[in-house]
Amino acid sequence: MLIDETIVDGNIDTKTYSVFFTDTISLTDKLALTVGARYNRIEIDISGTSEGGDQNLNETGETHVFKRLNPSIGMTYAIADDLSVYGSYSESNRAPTPSELTCAEPTSPCAYPNAFLADPPLDDVVAKTVEAGLRGQQAKFNWSADVYYTELKDDLFFFPEDEDATGNPDPRFSLGNFANIDKTARAGLELGLNGEQDKLQWFANYGYVRATFEDSFAYSRGGDTLTVSKGDRLPSIPEHNFKVGTDYAFTDKFSLGATASYHSSQYLRGDESNDDSKLSGYGVVNLHSRYIVNKQVQFFAKVDNLFDNDYESFGLYGEPNEAPGLSALTDERFVGAGAPRAGWIGIKVSM
Repeated sequence: MLIDETIVDGNIDTKTYSVFFTDTISLTDKLALTVGARYNRIEIDISGTSEGGDQNLNETGETHVFKRLNPSIGMTYAIADDLSVYGSYSESNRAPTPSELTCAEPTSPCAYPNAFLADPPLDDVVAKTVEAGLRGQQAKFNWSADVYYTELKDDLFFFPEDEDATGNPDPRFSLGNFANIDKTARAGLELGLNGEQDKLQWFANYGYVRATFEDSFAYSRGGDTLTVSKGDRLPSIPEHNFKVGTDYAFTDKFSLGATASYHSSQYLRGDESNDDSKLSGYGVVNLHSRYIVNKQVQFFAKVDNLFDNDYESFGLYGEPNEAPGLSALTDERFVGAGAPRAGWIGIKVSM
């Protein structure tokens, strides 16, 4: 069935121009300074109509232009031949996407992500990152430890609207708008190990991230108004991530390996206020192997989700009782089910 109100006849023309430089200067035998900068100019021109031709996608007739100079600076110091310390500061920016720009008019909420409406201005998202760490080498393994803090100014957030307040004529669509919020932040720790012992190669990586809203605001969900407080966690971002892997070369031509990963619990999208229970953490084990015939030909095989674990890697809130054929459902939590056990055998040919 085709719904006239959802038809979009639009044309998006995006142009990105960038100029950048970087240089590393050896201040002493042990100390190196790296400086750089990148200038971005992004032009997004939107034209056409939506809502069956009734809504002009570009009310102002102007092209959206986002431009910014992003500096970076870093230093590395060799404490010893097998140990170094480093620190850096960098900035970057992201322009709003066309779908975000065309879904930002409060008086005309859109059925995200299915409809484009008018295109009022949004600010680009600016990320500022401070990072520091250590790297070391031993006889049989390498290691690294890194801490970082990233602040995103004018981050973008989709604000669902109360259907009764907006007069949504079709309950099958969730209406709302994109808008800039003050700040979000990611503070994290990354640890890494990798090494080699005879025919065995291995690695282990751990990542911790504390992703938070640094702003307080209210949003609507299912007719209720919820409040996000400073420090609430961002949905869809697990706090802990761990991955290990091995590869063993039985011969010069045949190798077999495995990887295992674990991702901790996460809040569902729609629960930005952190009021409800999280999506459970999950782990997955995968196998892979390779047989090299020659430089041009090799066979490979792999098995994903070896133990056929049932898990969900993503979740969001919706309104199932308002969708056709789902009126008997009451659970508002929709989840993305992980893929079941699957295997592949193939051949890779390089010319």
